[in-house]
Amino acid sequence: MRYINKIIIHCSASDRDCDDNIDTIRTWHKERGFTDIGYHFFITKDGKCHTGRPIEVVGAHCLNYNANSIGICLSGLTKFTEAQFETLRKKIRYFQNFIFDTANVRVSVHGHCEFA
Repeated sequence: MRYINKIIIHCSASDRDCDDNIDTIRTWHKERGFTDIGYHFFITKDGKCHTGRPIEVVGAHCLNYNANSIGICLSGLTKFTEAQFETLRKKIRYFQNFIFDTANVRVSVHGHCEFA
């Protein structure tokens, strides 16, 4: 397992219903030259969490911070659902507890806007 001390939250920058799926985001990222979707997780409007890159693999979601972070993306730009936020809270709690229990590392949570 790689060293992780951050969770970075993103939005997909689209409120269009047709963009509310991980395959669309994966296509966008591959078109930009990524080998796969840059995020580790993608949370759709219905609150379902879809796996992108395995957490063992460095993401491509936040320049200069990919090596030590997990990237989680919420579908949307200005319209998010309570189901998304509930799933996000659960994911954050899980990884903060898991990483602290296994590696004794405190994991901080950030918005992508804090870095770029």
